[in-house]
Amino acid sequence: MSKKIWYSRPLADVWKNYQKANKNGDLTPKQFVKMWLAPILKNKTNNEYTVQSYLLVGDMFYADSEKLFLHLFFVDKALRDFLLDIPLADFDAVINF
Repeated sequence: MSKKIWYSRPLADVWKNYQKANKNGDLTPKQFVKMWLAPILKNKTNNEYTVQSYLLVGDMFYADSEKLFLHLFFVDKALRDFLLDIPLADFDAVINF
C-alpha cells in the first residue's frame, strides 16, 4: 500500500502553483522557482523575514522535486504530535529518545 504524501501548507501551495504553471509540461522545477521567487525578491517592501521564508520554501520545493527531500511517515499520531511539540533547542534529547 503506497503512502500519500501530505505536505505542509507552504509546500503544498508551491506544488499547486507549479502544476498550474506547468500545464504544458515544459517548465522545469528550477525555472519555476526562479519565476516564482523573482517578484518576491524584487519587491522592496518585503522584509527580510518574508524573503527568507520564500527562499526556504523554494529550496524545499526544489529539493522535493529532485527527490532529495526526506519525507517521514509516522504510524502513531501521538508520536508525531509529541515530536512536533519538542522545541528545537532540545533536539539532542529527541535523538536520544
